[in-house]
Amino acid sequence: MKKDLNMPTLQFPPYGIMDNDYLKNLGSKNLAASPAEPVVPPDFQPEVCDSEERERLWIGFRELTLGEIADAIWPVWDEAHRRWSGMASKTMHVLTCADLMILLRLRVGPRLPINSMPSSKARAINCPTHLAYFKEEDQAKIFDSYAYYDRTLDPKFASIFSGAFFAGMDAKCSSTQLQFKRRLQRPRAYQVALLMGIEEFNLEEASSSMTPSMVSGHSLQGLLGTGAVMEQIIKLGITFDEDNWQALRQYAVDIGDRRVMAGVHYPSDNLASWIVFMRLAPHVFRNGEVKNHLWQAITEQSLVYRHIHESESDAYRPGLELLNKMRPAGHE
Repeated sequence: MKKDLNMPTLQFPPYGIMDNDYLKNLGSKNLAASPAEPVVPPDFQPEVCDSEERERLWIGFRELTLGEIADAIWPVWDEAHRRWSGMASKTMHVLTCADLMILLRLRVGPRLPINSMPSSKARAINCPTHLAYFKEEDQAKIFDSYAYYDRTLDPKFASIFSGAFFAGMDAKCSSTQLQFKRRLQRPRAYQVALLMGIEEFNLEEASSSMTPSMVSGHSLQGLLGTGAVMEQIIKLGITFDEDNWQALRQYAVDIGDRRVMAGVHYPSDNLASWIVFMRLAPHVFRNGEVKNHLWQAITEQSLVYRHIHESESDAYRPGLELLNKMRPAGHE
């Protein structure tokens, strides 16, 4: 394993233009039937009725969050000047090296995390591996096999949870991840590993990875969609004990973590997604308990968070400090 990772003298390349299906979700003057940009998540500030005001508030939220990420984690790509913008432009190389070191630990060796079972206390004996879940989720079949995470769950709730997840993902996320991806333009790990000459790097096949790497769409959508499930559980008064909640929290972070286990995303892609989520949560969830559960999921149950937190690299410090500023009251 290489210890001295170097980039060629050229700057980090931006990922590039996304395909037409993604651009149609973002708004493009060059594509028919494309909406006006930006697309505001339907649940964002629903108490504001005026559409122009909602759009103004959304743009302000997005630009503020992008600015925070560009200074703490990864810079924004300045299309006009064809360069990276933000304080993080000075630490791109250090962060990428730290990310790739974690990825190599997750992807090289006889006992890979992706081949293990999820860490759910209520897990079924015949629970599939993370790899099996990864393949399902890559085809947007999220919650299809959730019952294996929680063998005590009443089977009738499986379809309820799945419906709540996708409805919540549409209402609370919409095209948020794509809006951030288009501006951050981070090239994927497999692209940069080649530039750095890291022969050990490998990844699983992922048909849903044809976008810039940051933010991780699966990580952000997993949290927002599962948060919508939690919202329904609380609203309907469904009886849930701590093992039930632990399983659901685990599933919420595993959706994004599996993308890192598979080599499809960098660890800091998830860190950026967590920051977007924590800033967005108060605007789309009306029950603070949802944010509390998902903060606990990120900081106590995420494998990727643990690797980032235990890393000896200072590259993660600004991002972790930014994330920590958003912790809910009562979480020290």
